Amino acid sequence: MEFQDLNTKLELHPGLIRLNLNIMNALDMHVIQDAKRNIEKLLIKEHPIVENVQKNIIAILKTKIPRERREARFDLENIRKKSPENLNVLADLECIYTELDRSKEAEVCKQKYQEILSGTSKNNIRCKQICLLEQGYAILIERTLINQSTVELRITDLHKILSTELERSQGRRKECFERGLHHQIQVLRNVRIANEDEIEDRHLVRKGSSLQKFKLAEALDASFPNIIWNYYYAKALNQYYDSLETVLKRKGNGKDTINKLNRHKGESGQAIKFEDDLTKEMKKVTLKAIENFWMISQIQINNPIVRTFVARSYAYIGHILMKRGDMVLSSGNSFNLNTNKSFKHYTNNPVESAEMAHRLKKNDVTVLTRYGRTLWNKSKGIDDKREKLGLLHMANDILTRSIDVENTGNWFALSTRMHVRKEISDIRAKRHIDIARKYLLDAKQDGEAIFKSQNTQKDLTILAEICQKLAKFPYTYKYGRNFVHTDGLLHQALDYLLYASSLGDRPDFHFANRKAACLFDLGEYANAIEWENKAWLLSSPSTQMSFNLLCSYMVTMFEDDLQIPFDQLVKEFLYALIYGKRKYKDIQRSIENLYKKNQKGLDIAQSNYRRTENNTSDDRKGYS
Repeated sequence: MEFQDLNTKLELHPGLIRLNLNIMNALDMHVIQDAKRNIEKLLIKEHPIVENVQKNIIAILKTKIPRERREARFDLENIRKKSPENLNVLADLECIYTELDRSKEAEVCKQKYQEILSGTSKNNIRCKQICLLEQGYAILIERTLINQSTVELRITDLHKILSTELERSQGRRKECFERGLHHQIQVLRNVRIANEDEIEDRHLVRKGSSLQKFKLAEALDASFPNIIWNYYYAKALNQYYDSLETVLKRKGNGKDTINKLNRHKGESGQAIKFEDDLTKEMKKVTLKAIENFWMISQIQINNPIVRTFVARSYAYIGHILMKRGDMVLSSGNSFNLNTNKSFKHYTNNPVESAEMAHRLKKNDVTVLTRYGRTLWNKSKGIDDKREKLGLLHMANDILTRSIDVENTGNWFALSTRMHVRKEISDIRAKRHIDIARKYLLDAKQDGEAIFKSQNTQKDLTILAEICQKLAKFPYTYKYGRNFVHTDGLLHQALDYLLYASSLGDRPDFHFANRKAACLFDLGEYANAIEWENKAWLLSSPSTQMSFNLLCSYMVTMFEDDLQIPFDQLVKEFLYALIYGKRKYKDIQRSIENLYKKNQKGLDIAQSNYRRTENNTSDDRKGYS
């Protein structure tokens, strides 16, 4: 897999309507209005070069609201007056005029953009380049406007409605609903396959991705109409890296499963090769993104707008170097910036790049959020508790300022602050219980704000963990219903996990492990064992944590409440020990710790097992 091999064959189809953005599938008026408000906020925060495309998206959203369709046409016509050769506006106006049966105006727009598309002059090339850059930006921001699994969720809702109507129907009406349900299930299955393909595809993003549009624009002319476009190009690269990272994690779990099932060695080798290719791709994307951000950071500051984007670029550089600095350092002199003294200063201390951004622009949301995130990432590698706490408190203050500036819900900052506050609580819990509880409650408040806005399975899993900790505070690291004082918080945690499972992501290790832990604390041992089994299959072979928890859950059932037949539980326990031995080779320490903590349960299991064996032996004698 090569970054340079992204399909950059020039297929230019102007217009944002034809771009098939996820927001175009939205039918809910509240969702559309929220998307409009989000873009209107971007009009204030972003560079003037993207103003046309932002207003274009708003106009398209208005076409989905009957009362605002006329206003949408006026908006596009106003953009056309200022930029008569804007290909996206011309193509979208053609679509709108055609719907209104205004064929003459539609034909004029079509002829105009076709003339530019077929032209080879410098101006025509520049118009085509701007068209691609605007489309790339539109795709780049669409994830902030609407959840990408909207179609799947909407079809799922329709399935529930059809099922309800089917139960109420009789005769011919019932037959019609049965046929409708059959076809609707096929549609849902195909949509899910399509979503999986988007994730598993070699390029990991659907055709017409943001990055592909920027690459096409770069292929037309290496220099963009405005240097700030390189900032958005770098953001597209950063988004692509996130997709690569997600797939690498999933492929890692898949590789574990391959080894677990002892599949053919050739398949395992292919999985390893895929992982190596993916890692190389991630490195190339990282280096390219840093190059673009560095290009922006070196612009001479001559006005407030330029200052903003220079500061944001420094903030991104600091964040990337803190998380992926090893990719830069391992490149040596083959990466040109490694020979730059100014850049090397930041590779040695990435936080200084974020601090530079903060000095340039103290109240910018992007700068504050990335600065806070960089401090949090740095704290992860610190062992000294005092130094770690200092970084976490500083990150908390910076992120709070970022959220206060936004004032309408900064998802990325809220998500980071939730993690930061939870970690502060974990450290404080040993000596300052009241302070630890306060930070845990604050983290829960952040999580609830995320739940009401934009959320991910990862965030909701952390929120569930916070609820679980509060349910048995201060015994946050103890497991079992004896430590729980507020069952309602555990039920709330399970509600969040249930919602997280509907977001379209496959359950990962952290999700399965958290669900198992919550169920165990509620005394639902059988279900807890089932989910911990899933977590174990998804776990890394480098740690025995899931194996230890699974065995502990089973042994607890022996001494507390046998919810499943004893013989079946013994078989599952023995299977876990056998497979654990095969997977980890050495499990002696785990068994010793298990016996220390659960001696009573193991003794009960042993006595029950002997009693069962004796009864079986007596039955055999009687039969003979």
